[in-house]
Amino acid sequence: MLKKSQTFLFVVLMTLIVAPSTGRAITFGLGLGGGGTFPLSKYIKAAPDNSGSSDRTLTSVKNGPGWSLHAELLLIGMEIRYTWQVFTWKEIKYTDSSGATQSASTKGLPWLQFHSLTLGYRWYVVNSAFKLYFPIGGGAAFVTFNDIGKLKGQYGATLYAGLVMEYEVVKHFSIGLGARYNFFITNQPTDLVKGKIEKNVENDLYSGKVPSVHVGVKDVVAMFHSITANLSFTVTF
Repeated sequence: MLKKSQTFLFVVLMTLIVAPSTGRAITFGLGLGGGGTFPLSKYIKAAPDNSGSSDRTLTSVKNGPGWSLHAELLLIGMEIRYTWQVFTWKEIKYTDSSGATQSASTKGLPWLQFHSLTLGYRWYVVNSAFKLYFPIGGGAAFVTFNDIGKLKGQYGATLYAGLVMEYEVVKHFSIGLGARYNFFITNQPTDLVKGKIEKNVENDLYSGKVPSVHVGVKDVVAMFHSITANLSFTVTF
């Protein structure tokens, strides 16, 4: 899946270089939209426990699909965009004291949320009542994990590229459908593993006992890939 996303990004970038741009860019506009978001990789990569001091070690934490919302300001072909991506939890695996792989419950885990504020450019291939364009851009990203009333998060940067089709239903109002590939890089998400994830693993096998669980994270920085598919509404002036 990751190789497919990298191929998609390469195709988009090459098209931006060779494709002609027709018509004129939007001078000023406002947009809102939302849809689904789908993880293409793991955000949390658990580290193996070599200390021998833990009963159990996290081995796999996977996110499932979720939803995405965005708001954007359009200025002469550029887009200033805020995006909120929310992911559910699909799987938590760990090894027990005997070395066997077990699955912990994902019930009650708070959402994994990616917030981004980006600046992008829209490369128009067709720009009339029907529009076809390739958005590409990047900016700041912040990842939040609402754990027992406390907001813990990571920060970093994001890049995106995509393909969008729009149709002007009436003058100055368009409806669009598009997909975007998103790449995030942040500091390591150790705080995201602690708290609820740790408690779910602890409570899954033992009752009335709270053994230690190794919560190390493998990477110095975390890299994450996703695809968003959104319906959008745009008003131009």
